[in-house]
Amino acid sequence: MKIVIQKVSSAFVEVSGRPKQSIGKGYCILVGFKAGDSENDVDILIEKIRYAKLFPLGEVRFAHSIIEEDAEILLIPQYTLYGDIYSKHKPSFTYAMKPGYALLLFELFCTKIKAKGIKLKVGSFGEFMRVTIVNEGPVTFIVESNA
Repeated sequence: MKIVIQKVSSAFVEVSGRPKQSIGKGYCILVGFKAGDSENDVDILIEKIRYAKLFPLGEVRFAHSIIEEDAEILLIPQYTLYGDIYSKHKPSFTYAMKPGYALLLFELFCTKIKAKGIKLKVGSFGEFMRVTIVNEGPVTFIVESNA
């Protein structure tokens, strides 16, 4: 399982040209699932999200977590995180989890994030989306559950 965390001052997502969700200060997180991912991977990454100190406190650049900042998450499902263009010009998604299983893990991920008291808004699984962010810093981290 892989996430891309982007610290934002604002972010919003449109689905099929219509506004769907928006947040103020927080994280826009892209999430992808690979074959073999499980609930354990979900738990590992939720803890990393929950406790990562990516917000400033005074002169200290990385001092507060998303909970300490009372910030929000805009979570975007993105199977292309496990795309491969190494040997071909056209992307291959051999490593990406099949959509039916990925949807179940995505829903579990959402449920568990909310259960930790984090404000969450989500994009639409399996649909074309336009995501707009204002990246702060910029601060962007790529995190994998098996790293």
